[in-house]
Amino acid sequence: MTASAGIDVCGLDELEPVDARGFEYPTPDGPRSGFIVRDGERVVAYRNVCPHGQPLNWKPHAFLTRARDRIMCSVHGAVFEPMTGLCVGGPCPGRSLTALRVEIRGGRVRVYPDKPDGTGSAPLVGLVEEVQGVPPDFFACDVPPGRVVLGGDVE
Repeated sequence: MTASAGIDVCGLDELEPVDARGFEYPTPDGPRSGFIVRDGERVVAYRNVCPHGQPLNWKPHAFLTRARDRIMCSVHGAVFEPMTGLCVGGPCPGRSLTALRVEIRGGRVRVYPDKPDGTGSAPLVGLVEEVQGVPPDFFACDVPPGRVVLGGDVE
């Protein structure tokens, strides 16, 4: 499977309302890892690389703080906002995680690391709930100061 075809990470029902899940994806330079975070009705995906260059987790799927309200680097303790990837504490304030495009379709979470080097794409958030009658199979992009719907196909 190529990364551009999307990576089937898991079923949405396999995740708790606040949860994280790691995965690997292929690149021309070899496999890389990423992770998804579900926070209620939203799911985001990031490369599993802290701004200091090392993986964030110390064991599989361990990306969140004990309170489950932040992403935390196990190496040096940087903490990140789950839905934006912005570092809000620790040695890299103001820097961000690299987001990957994510989609929820047919109850499955798929991630699309589109760039040829596997470094990710625009910071996209897959919304799970219907919004004003629009099915959940669409993309939304965090564009400060608000969210913008980019579109998508419905099965």
